Formats: sequence, C-alpha cells, structure tokens
Amino acid sequence: MVTKQLVPIFSVSKLSVFKDLLLPSAAPWHSEFLGNGGIKDFVGKTKKLYWRGSATGGDNNGENVLKSHRSRLASISQEHPDLIDAKITTYFGDLEGLQQQWREFGEPERTDHGAENNFSFLMDMDGHGLSGRYYRLLRSKAVVFKSTAVQQWHDDRMFPWVHYIPIKLGMKELAEIVKWFATTERGDEIGRRIAEEADWWSRTGMREDDANVYTYRLFLEYAALFVEPRPN
Repeated sequence: MVTKQLVPIFSVSKLSVFKDLLLPSAAPWHSEFLGNGGIKDFVGKTKKLYWRGSATGGDNNGENVLKSHRSRLASISQEHPDLIDAKITTYFGDLEGLQQQWREFGEPERTDHGAENNFSFLMDMDGHGLSGRYYRLLRSKAVVFKSTAVQQWHDDRMFPWVHYIPIKLGMKELAEIVKWFATTERGDEIGRRIAEEADWWSRTGMREDDANVYTYRLFLEYAALFVEPRPN
C-alpha cells in the first residue's frame, strides 16, 4: 500500500523516535524460546554473566563485523573471562567478515538453553530485532542484564533495577556492574532480590494471557476512534 496520509502502524517493537502502536510479540511463547526446564535457585549458581547467540543484528562485512553489539559482548567476555562467559554460536557475513570472526573468536560453540540455568547472571540483547528469550530469562531465577535499542509493549510494566539491570548499548559499564553483583555481599543480596522479583512478576503480569488481554484492549480502543460518540 502506498499513501501520503497518516496511517497507524502496529508493530511488536520500535525505536523511540517512531510512533508505532505496540503489540505483544508471539515469539516468547514459541517452542524455540520456551526453554526445557531445569531451573535452579539463585543460590549456588556460578556467579558469571552468561550469553550464547548468533552474530545477528549487524552488517557483518569485513569493515563492521567486530563493531556489532553481539561481537562487542564477545570481545568484552575475552577481556573479563572471570566475570563474563559470552560466545557467538553462529557466524554471519561476507567472506572477510566470516574470516575476522573466526580469527577473533575461534570455532563457534553450540550449546542448548539448559546451560544458562547454571549461571547467576544472564545477558539479553537484540538480534535483528527484539529478543525472543527475554521472558524465559526473567523466569530463570537469575539476574537479567538487558541491553536493547527498541521499545516493547511491556516496558511500562518492567522496572530497571527491580526486574532487570539496564545496560547501555556500548556496554562499557558491563564488567564493573557484573563484578559488583558477583563479588560483594550487598550485590549478592540485591541480585537475589531482583531474580525473585523478575520471576514472580513474569509469572504474574507477563503471561500469555496478559499479552492477549492487552492486545484485545488495544484494538477495542483503536476501534472506538471510528465510532460516533453516543449522545448523553
């Protein structure tokens, strides 16, 4: 459709400069992102930040490949192996980009979702778009570190430093924040509390039923714009 008129755009995520009407994504309830159980309590897990994912979310040519956010996380992990365990599982790009990734990060490592249950801190970040694993991580009884460029329908329901740890796109502060949570008594106490709050809220206010109710209400409100008001 081509138009010069203002028309509504419904989407599952958007950048802050756009005015899209946000809908819940179905991705969190897809079998690919549900996980396989085996969730462990916060106490007793390895106190490292864990992440595995493919090299999506950027133009992985020879000039840009190591500047993408996922490559940046893998590089930070190499600099702080005692705090962060982040590896890329699948490479993408042109020939030069693929060669650079192999030289920088070695052979891609394939793992299943169950490995994340062993870690106290889990990273969540964008790929080509929003993250489909976010809700699963919130239910994992771990502290979720969230780095994203997009907004979603649930943002007003989630509070930073209560349900998750916000991380800037550059991630320069990441290692120091992980270190504080991993090595201090106060960090451990607050981390356990955040993990509990995230788990409780994701099972109480972030369910598939909640997303369905939100969607129904959104379309009711949108439809009401086209109905003549009733006389008093």
